[in-house]
Amino acid sequence: MLRLFLCIILFSGNLWAQSSIQETVDTGFSNWSWSAFSLLVANSSEVSEGGELFTYNYVGPNYRLNFNERLAIKIPFLAQTAGYDDINPQCGTDQDMELADPFINYSNYNMQLPLVSRLVDTYWDGRVYVPVSKPSRCL
Repeated sequence: MLRLFLCIILFSGNLWAQSSIQETVDTGFSNWSWSAFSLLVANSSEVSEGGELFTYNYVGPNYRLNFNERLAIKIPFLAQTAGYDDINPQCGTDQDMELADPFINYSNYNMQLPLVSRLVDTYWDGRVYVPVSKPSRCL
């Protein structure tokens, strides 16, 4: 699966490639589950010429409060390969990996809105970030 994903990204022509994968492991017997997410961004025309690949990833546990509500803790991290970027191709970038801001996520999948609830499924998703990453501490 990962090889197919990378082949599609690397050989898709001259465009910005952006792909994401999200997986959740839920047995159905417990209120606990795990989820993981990965977003890969690259300029596919420059990857074979030394352009960089950038990924945003997170992994974390989820707790189902009831049938419609979920609470999750996500621990994100960023990774980038060595290469050059579009803005300044003369300057190279180093391979890097760092922790991003963790967050607590609350989701309600059954918002009952008047006049719309029978026509459209509505949900609410809120996040609270914990500013521990280097860019967040610099502000």
